[in-house]
Amino acid sequence: TALSEYSERLPMNAQRWLLEKMKPGKVLNVLDVGIGKGTQWIEFLQRHGSQVNFAGTALTRKYDPQLEGKIKIVHAAALHRRFEPNSMDVVTAHFGIHGQELEGVENIIHLLKPGGEALIVIHAPDDSPIVDQLNRPNKHYEIIRDHKENYEVMDAFHYDFHLRKK
Repeated sequence: TALSEYSERLPMNAQRWLLEKMKPGKVLNVLDVGIGKGTQWIEFLQRHGSQVNFAGTALTRKYDPQLEGKIKIVHAAALHRRFEPNSMDVVTAHFGIHGQELEGVENIIHLLKPGGEALIVIHAPDDSPIVDQLNRPNKHYEIIRDHKENYEVMDAFHYDFHLRKK
């Protein structure tokens, strides 16, 4: 599925958002946490690869071979061991921090440059520690937008958070 189609399923269109972030003459450092096969990125990178320094993470080597050299095998709780702090302009995680939500968000914030932004999609119950943490005022980041949708699966909700590092 191309990023354009993949983005249509989200309340916020990730592809349009990334295109708006790209400026002439500036390379955007982008990380996708939990890339899966990564096929959603192929067309986007073919069109805009010169403007994007792209990296992704996966738990296995089952990603698209066209992404070879761009993917690191690492889980969300260990991102800080594989990437430099304050190095990313944009981080996306579409269920890529599942089961490690607290550590994953902390690591995403650690990797973002000041002013950098993240789109994080999780599946969690309302009383989850991560939902509580993301909804509290924080000195490290601000929530730009959040969205909650009930998918009636395991008494949990689908949340997406758009945040900016302070």
